Amino acid sequence: MPVSLWTALKVIPWKDVVDAAPAVVAAAKALRKGKPETPPEPSAETGVEPHIQRALHDQAARIATLESTLGELAEHHVRLIAAIDVLRTRTRWLMVGVGITLAVALLLAYRLGQTLGA
Repeated sequence: MPVSLWTALKVIPWKDVVDAAPAVVAAAKALRKGKPETPPEPSAETGVEPHIQRALHDQAARIATLESTLGELAEHHVRLIAAIDVLRTRTRWLMVGVGITLAVALLLAYRLGQTLGA
């Protein structure tokens, strides 16, 4: 059974998501700060072959890149949730405005019908 995007957006508890967003950013920043930016160079005394050392260094560089990407995604997530919250508020006000406009139009049509009928 297909679910529309609108239904999916209504089901999501946005207040909880917005409240949790700063914690997500803080956790991502803590994750980034918890790891050293550059991995320590292995010493020649360890007996590890150079190609393995390069592979380990490359893997550590990839991990650092992924951690920075995670932080950026968390910040984008916060901005996205804030934008969605603003759009939800604007949509509510728009619906109120449409309701009031419809009520006024119906009232004017009723009055016009009374005036023309009398």
